[in-house]
Amino acid sequence: MKKYLKLPLWSNGKGFTLIEIVLVIILLGILAVVAIPRFINTSTTGKQEAEDTVVALIRAGIENVYHRAVTRGTTPWYPPTLDEASNGPASPSNPFFTKVLTQPVTQHWTKNGYAYTGPAGNTYTYNPSTGTFQ
Repeated sequence: MKKYLKLPLWSNGKGFTLIEIVLVIILLGILAVVAIPRFINTSTTGKQEAEDTVVALIRAGIENVYHRAVTRGTTPWYPPTLDEASNGPASPSNPFFTKVLTQPVTQHWTKNGYAYTGPAGNTYTYNPSTGTFQ
């Protein structure tokens, strides 16, 4: 007496054809080609957005120092420096922008005199006579 393997009720014994499998692989390849560059670009975009946010906060902090002097009735002035940090990378022991930010920057920035380089690689120079951070 022969015993037959009984398939579950939901199976009709058919599988995928070679054409169907090849089409699925091609579609997955196209999706990968489109998605991977966007994912890689996210890192660069994130660094630029973080840098833009810090720059906007620094500029607002510089204006805040100026306007505080105006409201106190003293001669308006821009801070002569943005911090007391030494040249080189920012760190917890060498924080940047302490004179214009309540939370100083402690990583991903470097300083050389009045020039600061952000995480996206852009360089900004502070001009204490005009208060610009460009």
